[in-house]
Amino acid sequence: MKLFDSEYFQRLISQAKNKSRGRQHCNIHHSYEEPCQRLFNAIEPGSYIRPHRHTTDSREELLIAIRGKMVLFTFNDSGEVARMVRLVADAGDFFNFVGVEVSSDVWHTVIALESGSVLLEVKAKLT
Repeated sequence: MKLFDSEYFQRLISQAKNKSRGRQHCNIHHSYEEPCQRLFNAIEPGSYIRPHRHTTDSREELLIAIRGKMVLFTFNDSGEVARMVRLVADAGDFFNFVGVEVSSDVWHTVIALESGSVLLEVKAKLT
């Protein structure tokens, strides 16, 4: 059994704050051979995650805000912003969402709006 408590997330957040890239991930899966890849990603404001998509492996990506506030940006093939979705761990209104599933053909990135933001990412294994 794996347990993820406040102390676990605080360690991950501290590591992200001390990295030049401003983020730190921690795989929950033991191996990339597992059928489901799962990880927590602590992201600090100012961190840059290059926009990407998963067309070569056709995997939807589930993103859930565990802590903090982030924005998911999606882009069209010309690089223009297609949509912005606020991901908030305690989303309590119409304009904020706890999570989103992104199709494999959609360009996307996430930025943190506040320090201590943590995202859960889930993807099926490449087949």
